[in-house]
Amino acid sequence: MAKLNYNSAGTRIKKLVKINQLFSSFPGKILSMIFWLVGFFSVASLSLTLISTSFDFPLGWSLILLVIFLIFLALRAFFRFFVQNPEILSPMEIKEKAKKKEDIKYFDCLSVAAASALMSVSSDIEEVDICSVFISLVKSPASNFIFNRIGVAKEDVLEKIATVTGAGAVRFSQVAERSIEIAILENHNKVEVGDILVAISELDPDLTSFISEKNLDSNDLANIVYWQTSLEKKIEKGKKILDPSDLHLSGGIGRDWAFGYTLDLNQFSTDLTEEVNRFGLGLEIIGHERETTLLEQALNRVEGANAILVGEPGIGKKTIVLGLAKKLNDGKASGSIYHKHIRELNVDLLISGLSGPGEFTERLTRVFSQAANAGNIIIFIDGLEKLLSSGEAGQIDASAVLSPYLAYPEINFICTMNAADYNSLIPNSPIISQKMERIEVSEPNGSEMIRILEDMVLKVENHFKILVTYSAIKEVAKLANKYLLDQPNPEKSISL
Repeated sequence: MAKLNYNSAGTRIKKLVKINQLFSSFPGKILSMIFWLVGFFSVASLSLTLISTSFDFPLGWSLILLVIFLIFLALRAFFRFFVQNPEILSPMEIKEKAKKKEDIKYFDCLSVAAASALMSVSSDIEEVDICSVFISLVKSPASNFIFNRIGVAKEDVLEKIATVTGAGAVRFSQVAERSIEIAILENHNKVEVGDILVAISELDPDLTSFISEKNLDSNDLANIVYWQTSLEKKIEKGKKILDPSDLHLSGGIGRDWAFGYTLDLNQFSTDLTEEVNRFGLGLEIIGHERETTLLEQALNRVEGANAILVGEPGIGKKTIVLGLAKKLNDGKASGSIYHKHIRELNVDLLISGLSGPGEFTERLTRVFSQAANAGNIIIFIDGLEKLLSSGEAGQIDASAVLSPYLAYPEINFICTMNAADYNSLIPNSPIISQKMERIEVSEPNGSEMIRILEDMVLKVENHFKILVTYSAIKEVAKLANKYLLDQPNPEKSISL
């Protein structure tokens, strides 16, 4: 990486830090309170002037005070927007500029919180003592979440730093470069306080010995930082009334229009894409990037654009489908499926109340035919084995109905099965084997499992009114692997 400039002078983030400090300072809070009182008085006096003849405060003064209050609100919103949403370079952009040997400043990719913590040490931090930087990061409010989840008090950490010998030998330039790499790996739009802490923990373990004392390491610290940033993203997204990145405009005005009569399709299936849009997806889709990419590629093939996810129950097959539904809803899916909806077939409802096999065939044919005529449907069958026969008399077998539609370009299919059912049933249906790409679904790795549990902890904390530390989450994953041997992850860790 090219040499970075570590001076904050002339950077936009420095101005934003100053604005943030102005609003956060005691005089700033007093001034803000005065303007709020002016606003309250102006609205009250204006209302009384209009509804009461006995109230004689001049109407003109009420209007002047109201205008002053509105100007204050506009300025406050303007400055806060730029503080919370600074137009800074992303870590990836910094890396690209470094490759081109362009002049770049480290402060240009920092969050306001990270820049504020570093600027409190010095405006030029290239040669500063790494211990001073670490102390400033510990004191930053942005690191409160991290230390709470580690389960250690900041005061204890600061006391311990004074007694640690041999720490602080690492140059800050090394920490800065590593923090940019970490931010890129974690897909952060800017370098956060947590990214710098993770970099220090990797490069100077003596300085962060309090982590090892909790039987944690830098990877665990990175998981905690991920936990923090994912929660912040959810909170920030909830505050945005109009998010340009979430307008669902891909595909044009009529991308959701279906063509034809879809009464049976609507009766026997649920629109997962619409469910995601209506209720949101409470859990983040963590892991399974490989399977999701393979699924999207399979559905975009010219012929046989169908897929079957094979894996044990509880391994996350439906989660992969929900992840794709979310991408479709957000307009971020690629290729020919970007405008489509995923509808989950209700197999139990489909086979209920049948008078005979012939009625089932007619019912299923109508559903598939309507989906094909609509032209924007991906049928999801969770548990394809329910519709396939092993050859025994009296069993329902949908392979004869399903097989022709697998070749239709107007309709796609996603199915799920476990390995045993796939190996026993699919060889009897060669067309299904040829027209549906098999995608093996594997368990999430250790780090992914931790992050899945992190995403679920907030509900547990709200329900039981407790604080769950990172060590507790890590122990849950460990015990699940030790004692629940007959279940796959993530099901067994979530169950425990």
